Amino acid sequence: MIRESLTAFASKTRYRFINDGGMLYQFVGDSVVGFFGIPTSSAHDVSRALACARGLVDIGAAIAEQWQRQIDQAQPAAGVHVAMALGEVQVLSLRPFSRTHMGAVADAMNLCARLNAVSGPGEIVASNLLYQALPDAERRAFTELDPVEAKNIGRVKAWRLAS
Repeated sequence: MIRESLTAFASKTRYRFINDGGMLYQFVGDSVVGFFGIPTSSAHDVSRALACARGLVDIGAAIAEQWQRQIDQAQPAAGVHVAMALGEVQVLSLRPFSRTHMGAVADAMNLCARLNAVSGPGEIVASNLLYQALPDAERRAFTELDPVEAKNIGRVKAWRLAS
């Protein structure tokens, strides 16, 4: 039952990233890391990333609902926590001369990990840089959060997508 739910989440998430023009980088436990704008960027990457994030919230809700139907305990909260940030990514080979074993390092990945802690189930929290890069129509759906104390980063400005 657990394997079915995790497999469904992984396959639907992978499909969503690819169809929205992103690149699924990795699963880390129950977290997913993806990038937009790699290998080439476009003016629509931030909007595509937001569309993908909204899709991930829907996928998380559907998988949680399916899971709840299969267990006796009532789960107090269900859904995925989504954090988004904008920044440069350094892609590097994990093996000499390898094109298939790549790793990524980015301040934005660290920031997302910190922002994920303030997003609730079914919520999307975005860094200020990502928020500012969105078109006006998409920014209107966000509300500003109090500054977030981010470990090893300091206080950061963030925005939550209104449900």
